[in-house]
Amino acid sequence: MDPEVPYVSEEERRWATEAEALWRRAMTIAVRHPGMDVSGVYHVLQNLRRTPEERLRRGLNGRLRADRR
Repeated sequence: MDPEVPYVSEEERRWATEAEALWRRAMTIAVRHPGMDVSGVYHVLQNLRRTPEERLRRGLNGRLRADRR
């Protein structure tokens, strides 16, 4: 991430740096396991950073919205 971009806040810069590192890790894992989807690995790595309660809440929230239709 270019530190000279003035319109990006410090929080946005930190998020982008962390996301980029997570994508690199996901690509490394996917290369070792042919047929594995890099974006799927990335999302799993993101979810592993969340607490079990947050993962459960997010999972149930999506299901509850789908049931309302």
